[in-house]
Amino acid sequence: MPTKAQKRERSQWYRDTEERAYREIVDALVDTGADTTIRFETDAPKVELFAKLATHLGDVVEHRYDMDEVPADIETPLRALAQNIGRTLERVPQTAFILVPDAPRGMQVFTLVRNDGHSNIASPFDEKSRRLPNENTLTIARGFIGTYPNAFFVVPRAELGAFAKQLGSVASDADYAALQKGYGVRRTDADFWTTSDRLTDIYRDRWPIEAGVLDLSRYENR
Repeated sequence: MPTKAQKRERSQWYRDTEERAYREIVDALVDTGADTTIRFETDAPKVELFAKLATHLGDVVEHRYDMDEVPADIETPLRALAQNIGRTLERVPQTAFILVPDAPRGMQVFTLVRNDGHSNIASPFDEKSRRLPNENTLTIARGFIGTYPNAFFVVPRAELGAFAKQLGSVASDADYAALQKGYGVRRTDADFWTTSDRLTDIYRDRWPIEAGVLDLSRYENR
């Protein structure tokens, strides 16, 4: 990326960190005095760089998680859900599988990942002091990401818009309980194992080499 963008990016990695020596070493190693020869045309060089890398790599880029081929009535509400940011996501599960039972084969399962904002990750200790909830974001991807789900949501295709709106507006424990009542599958739900087995069957059907038993040891109980 351009020199100014590089420095701006690194400064985001080490905000409020006491690891000054480490930061100074990194700055010294990367400060070569030479600017990039790549020509950037936008004010978002990182996004532009990723796009250039994807074009350069061509057919070797993994597209299994892409939403491009998902029908519009499924894609649109899920993309809208992924636009939520900040403290409103604090009660959203870290990782959840969304099952759309009446969707076409290959479009039935989506993974929701909550990306927690941090000032830095220079140390594995005292994470709470480095959390920045206002910078939380969501990632929605087709298929399975991870094997330690915290929650299952079963959402009929026609209700995806309502589900996305309700999840994006969760502001209290009562709001989350209402969401769970409508779409969640709690540990005590009579359909818990049926849902888990169905997700496992879909995983094995679509990605048989990597599929295995889901680890439910981190499944939430709220």
